Amino acid sequence: MTPSPKQTLSLWDGLVALVIVALAVGIFFWQTAAAGTGDLEAVIAINGQTVETIALSSLHDPTQRTYTSLGYTLELELSSTAVTMTHADCPDQDCVHTGTITQAGQSIVCLPARLSVRLLGTGASAPEIDVVIG
Repeated sequence: MTPSPKQTLSLWDGLVALVIVALAVGIFFWQTAAAGTGDLEAVIAINGQTVETIALSSLHDPTQRTYTSLGYTLELELSSTAVTMTHADCPDQDCVHTGTITQAGQSIVCLPARLSVRLLGTGASAPEIDVVIG
């Protein structure tokens, strides 16, 4: 049996790796900057049906909204830049633990109450979402 040849990295291998890392970092920052553009709109849906759409830029002071669905009561706090589920009497509290959402494409979901809150970008430069995984 012949021994396998010893493989070593060359300068070109390092240069290619450096270019790939630089491109990945550049694309990450470009996407992050694009996600924050445009006005935000909160779309509240219960059981898949939109019940309210709120332009966050129209809110000058934080406001509270209360929704009731399937016997559960949920409270949202909306401001000009963010949405937070402040209270829910559902058993698992995943919607409350989601925290504050601030960018288009983010959402808060309460499965027991079948309520969802999605943030959409309404500006002309808002990015379109092709697919959401995970």
